[in-house]
Amino acid sequence: MLLSAYFYPICQLVITRYYSQSTSFFVNSFVLTLTIDSSSALLDGLLNHANHAICIVEGVRNAADELIDFRYVKVNPMAYVLNKRSFGDMVGRTMLELFPGMDQVNVPGTEETLFRRFVRQMHEDDKLTYEVGYHQDGFDGYYAVTASRLTNCLIISVTDVTELHRTRQEKQQADQQLREQADLFTALMRVANLGLNILDVVRDDTGQLTDLHYRHISQRVLDDTGMTIEQYRNASMRTLFPGIEHSRFWQGFQDLLRTGQPQRFEVNYKFNDCENYLDVSYVLLDERTILSSYIILNDVRQAQQRAEQQAQLMSSILQNTQANLTLLEPVYAPTGKLVNFRYIFTNDSNARITRRTVEEMTGSLFFDLFPGIITTEFYDRLLHTAQTGEPNRFLFPYHADGLQGWFDVWFTRHGNQVLFTSIDVTESYQNRQQLERANRELQRSNEHLQQFAYVASHDLQEPLRKIQSFGDLLRKQYSYGLDEQAQDILGRMQNAASRMSELVRDLLAYSRLNTPRRAFESVSLTALLNEVLTDLDLISQARKAHIVVGNLPAVPGDAGQLRQLFQNLLSNALKYTAPDRQPLIRVTSRAAQWPKLPEVVQHALPPMADNRPIWEISIHDNGIGFDEKYLDQMFQMFQRLHGRSQFEGSGMGLAICKRVVDNHSGYITARSHPDAGSTFIVYLPG
Repeated sequence: MLLSAYFYPICQLVITRYYSQSTSFFVNSFVLTLTIDSSSALLDGLLNHANHAICIVEGVRNAADELIDFRYVKVNPMAYVLNKRSFGDMVGRTMLELFPGMDQVNVPGTEETLFRRFVRQMHEDDKLTYEVGYHQDGFDGYYAVTASRLTNCLIISVTDVTELHRTRQEKQQADQQLREQADLFTALMRVANLGLNILDVVRDDTGQLTDLHYRHISQRVLDDTGMTIEQYRNASMRTLFPGIEHSRFWQGFQDLLRTGQPQRFEVNYKFNDCENYLDVSYVLLDERTILSSYIILNDVRQAQQRAEQQAQLMSSILQNTQANLTLLEPVYAPTGKLVNFRYIFTNDSNARITRRTVEEMTGSLFFDLFPGIITTEFYDRLLHTAQTGEPNRFLFPYHADGLQGWFDVWFTRHGNQVLFTSIDVTESYQNRQQLERANRELQRSNEHLQQFAYVASHDLQEPLRKIQSFGDLLRKQYSYGLDEQAQDILGRMQNAASRMSELVRDLLAYSRLNTPRRAFESVSLTALLNEVLTDLDLISQARKAHIVVGNLPAVPGDAGQLRQLFQNLLSNALKYTAPDRQPLIRVTSRAAQWPKLPEVVQHALPPMADNRPIWEISIHDNGIGFDEKYLDQMFQMFQRLHGRSQFEGSGMGLAICKRVVDNHSGYITARSHPDAGSTFIVYLPG
């Protein structure tokens, strides 16, 4: 193809070459004016010998005259090398055909792809240069690209600057690291909690140290000495601290300069009427520069003293505690089997209980001193803790090797050692055994008493029934033959038998409450109260009572016993209301958390470990009331606050209520005033 088809007779070709020195590009531009008719060979020679890629491309347009691609019309040899193409493989082919990534890689700093930039340059006269990372079409590098328009063509010059880019990146990273190190050092000097100085060495003509000048001073030094940074920078060390050349500090500087080895020492130093203990370090940075640092040890010394005092206290505690303390170290056979334990530490208490000395046991083998241990569970548990690390506690009887008694034993592993703690509980164990025997005897006695009460109550019912039956028979068949006094005696006899029968029934009910209880079930108090009210329906109607029952909870319990509880409480509310007054009874409930319960209730109830609610159930009435000084007396057996002529009853009702509440781990109390009604309050766990 003729060059004249693409150029005016005179054209300019701009070829830009890139060189790297530090981080700058030096551009060497050659502008050649070529006369095509006479200088075609010169142009070819220049392109062929250029050491960077040069391509001349012309636009490819569609039917709508839109620029859709570029076709290579002239390519120098370096372009083939750079583009990894065989000679002649580019001319006549299009850019996007060979390098589709041109329309995917953006020009740095823009959202415009390389291809779109070339398209735009076909309408502009400016020569543009940019560096782009190209990782498409088999390339992985950085390239400097220069493009300029010449009539209907673009001249594109490309130089591989990957190595230059890498070098520049490395230099930028190195510069950044230097800046970060400088910033870090500056921050360290500013906030370091240690005194830190960088000192310049001053020598005489013989090379001997004569003085030191401050180059950098940390804030801690300024705070400790009360001087300003200007004072340090305007004077030398010997000027600021006269006589320092006769101190341990100066000797350290001389040793550092003489040996080149870092120096560290502790010194007691007085300055401005303050005495300090210092930990001082010197490091030689170079032959003229010293890094000096110190830490004030006053707090450390105080901490050491406190630690020594604490150690003495701990030693005193360990030696004087009632617990027997022993630290054992496992001893292994060559095969790796654990075969014994060695005493590392033991206290005086353990020495006394074993009748040996601390010195005798320390360093000795445990099973050599106490061979009887090997055949007991003590041996197995000790090995288990040593091998697994699981703590172990158990009650251990030992009657061998001069020891007689029961011991509460703990094993705890610390590192590879086992802490063995024991307490002689022989006396408490024997006392507990006696107490358990006494409890068993008491339980048997209670069982016998309950059986007796049940049998006695049951057997008493039959004679009473006969007395009542014979009394009724006498009244019906022979009352006409009895005078008024005899009939009165007969009536009194029947009343006494009736009261005795009621008392026996209540005693029987009370004794049944002491028998082993059945498993608790969830009991709906609402349903239970409805049943009780049904049983009391005749009485409540006769008294025209008004009874209101609020929302009641379900609680775990024995339905039969809870029925007795509420039947007695409601019966009392009806009974102990003046005959000329309509009974008004109200039953309510609310949930209360343990911390908010009255203190007397907290003391009476067992703690609820699972944080269950406590239900407070109240029975309010408008009855005759009572004086609260009799409150404790009311819940005892056979206790009455009123005579039988006023109100019937055996005096067992509230005692039964209290026993039911006790069986349910609850509490019962009451509030009242004479003739002002009463409120009985029952606390039951939910």
